[in-house]
Amino acid sequence: MTTAVKLSELPALTGIRGFAALWVMLFHAWGLGGAPHLRIDLGIFYFDLSHLCTMGWAGVDIFFTLSAFLLVLPYAAWQLGARSKPQLGEYFRRRVLRIFPAYYAQLFILVALAFFFAIGTLLTFGEFLAHLVLWLDMGWYFVNPINGAWWTLPIEFTFYLGLPILAYALRPRRWIILLLAAIAFTWSYRAIAFHWVTGISVVTVVQHIPGRIDQFVIGMLAGYAFVSARLKQEIPSQRRLSAQFAIAIVGVFGLGWWLLAELTSYWNGEPIFWVWHTCASCFIALAIYAAACDARPARLLFANRTLGFLGEISFGLYLWHVPILGWLAPLFKTIESPDLRFLALLAVAIPSTVLAASLSYVLIERRFLRMGRPHVLHPALATEVASA
Repeated sequence: MTTAVKLSELPALTGIRGFAALWVMLFHAWGLGGAPHLRIDLGIFYFDLSHLCTMGWAGVDIFFTLSAFLLVLPYAAWQLGARSKPQLGEYFRRRVLRIFPAYYAQLFILVALAFFFAIGTLLTFGEFLAHLVLWLDMGWYFVNPINGAWWTLPIEFTFYLGLPILAYALRPRRWIILLLAAIAFTWSYRAIAFHWVTGISVVTVVQHIPGRIDQFVIGMLAGYAFVSARLKQEIPSQRRLSAQFAIAIVGVFGLGWWLLAELTSYWNGEPIFWVWHTCASCFIALAIYAAACDARPARLLFANRTLGFLGEISFGLYLWHVPILGWLAPLFKTIESPDLRFLALLAVAIPSTVLAASLSYVLIERRFLRMGRPHVLHPALATEVASA
């Protein structure tokens, strides 16, 4: 006799996804707004909020780690003997429906704007075909995406293709081999890219899936540990979960400060170049695990209506914020103060992007997600785990 334990209610994780999308947007808005200092003076103390904005690209690290955590749940349950093996056809159909409908809708809108109104970049036929199959910044021949945010989509989708294979290593005595192999492979790839590729291309090459696979594997292992703990009913105490979450947050921002201190030498092959993303995902995975286990600080920070809403429309937020910021930024060039320019840009860009993302979600994403799994808005968040 088995009892189904449903893992579809993970509101803090939805909030974390919304935060990640907003954080990436803040980073791009900060750059287009003139990179203001955003310093708040309080007598002998001061806070420089610009550091928070400059770290906004770390939202991508959150996306990669969180996606792996969520998508591995049914595979972890299968490897732990709690359910049947996930059907590959169903899995790939959901992944295609999650990415391509909203992406294609935006692609055709941006192509139409460039063709009919000379807004943006007009693609050649070959570049258009490359965009259709997500061959963006891939291989040694680069096709630059007309939306800069799209560089992550080929990486994410390549991981989707590899996840069912990687899941075979989710065994009690195999997971450590998977972890060490992923880290060794990633660091070796980054070393090869650093020494063989010159110029600005190295920035692109090191971001390919081999240079990020360790982050996905770390997220997978966190998901595996979560399912294992649920099946064994060994969820840590609130005190331990809160401590773990606090350590994770301190670790992420500590790594951020380290990066800011080493920013000028990052691309010179310093140790930070090889290990930063790996270490960041370790701390992010700790935070995600604690949030999935309903750690009180994570619940207070992320399980709220605002971030929950942003989490629901997070894919649209990520897709649309770059073009919208690009269209709006020139309107605020006359504002001399970078601080005011940044705030004015955000005041218009945030509601505009939320509107575009909401339309994308309601008119496109939600319809196709329901085709992928009826009555479930976020199929990545749902799995059935049977426990004895």
